Amino acid sequence: MKCEFLKEIFRRGPWIGEQLFGFLLEKCSCAKSQFRQVEALDLVTEVLKSHGSASDKASEKFLKSHISKISHLIKHLVTNMPEKQARRAAVRKFCGKVFQMLTTFKFSSSFVDTLEEDGCAACQSQLGDIFVALKKQQV
Repeated sequence: MKCEFLKEIFRRGPWIGEQLFGFLLEKCSCAKSQFRQVEALDLVTEVLKSHGSASDKASEKFLKSHISKISHLIKHLVTNMPEKQARRAAVRKFCGKVFQMLTTFKFSSSFVDTLEEDGCAACQSQLGDIFVALKKQQV
């Protein structure tokens, strides 16, 4: 299926994206090609967009339940950064959006805790200022 078609499905029926979110996170980590991995990141971003409001308790609960999978995915992405510059940029953009949501819901500290030391070091080296800003919010 085309990525744009699935994005439209997630826009029209956000509950479908919620049901598939954990599956999408796992598939992003074990994609057979970097192209498919970046395409799957677009789908994950689309699902996260529907949970962007900080005032919604359901969105907070949804994000909190997936923090460990999100941290595992980001650790995988930064330790296996794509070779092509455009795909690296897509990974950085995805990580920036996720970090922004984590900061909005005040989950920065729990995210960094689940990331572990080697994941933090990889994020620091690959993402730089984006990750530093998240760690500053950790307090």
